[in-house]
Amino acid sequence: MPKDEKKDVSWYNDSGYWLLTCLGIVVNIEYSILMPTIWSYIQMLNGDKLFLGVVLASFSASRILTFFPLGYYVDHNPMLGAIVVSILISIVGNFLYG
Repeated sequence: MPKDEKKDVSWYNDSGYWLLTCLGIVVNIEYSILMPTIWSYIQMLNGDKLFLGVVLASFSASRILTFFPLGYYVDHNPMLGAIVVSILISIVGNFLYG
């Protein structure tokens, strides 16, 4: 690479990059809070270990299944709409869980 050429690091200064990074951290914190508390919540609902497995599997499966349509949406539309909808769904889920 010639001395005059500079490496493009515009992604580093992009506010969208930092927003997605912060949202990823929040989602993973939410997941780490859910894991230790889910068993007591299921026991409160008179569930057994099989139901725990179904709930944990459905949590992961729902994330996998929603990533594809959400990614397609973000490829063709502004990212802000997808982020707002995702946050609203997360808030509703947190209220239902809590």
